[in-house]
Amino acid sequence: MAGAPTRDHKPFLASGLAILWAIAAAKLLFHIYFNNRYGYFRDEFDYIACCDHLEWGYIDQPPLIPFLIRVGTAAQATLS
Repeated sequence: MAGAPTRDHKPFLASGLAILWAIAAAKLLFHIYFNNRYGYFRDEFDYIACCDHLEWGYIDQPPLIPFLIRVGTAAQATLS
């Protein structure tokens, strides 16, 4: 039987994966830094209004979205 195939392992920095992780980390830090400058979008106001009146027949979103918003706001109210 022939020997088992061997794999050539490149160093982490030479594989290009480090560059990908650096770009992802930079993008994450960018979003974290600038995230507090945005308010609600108009669709989010619609979802918040729909969570006060839960129904199965919403045309513009599935019923799980308002339900999750209601659960989140209830959890936030109990924590604060």
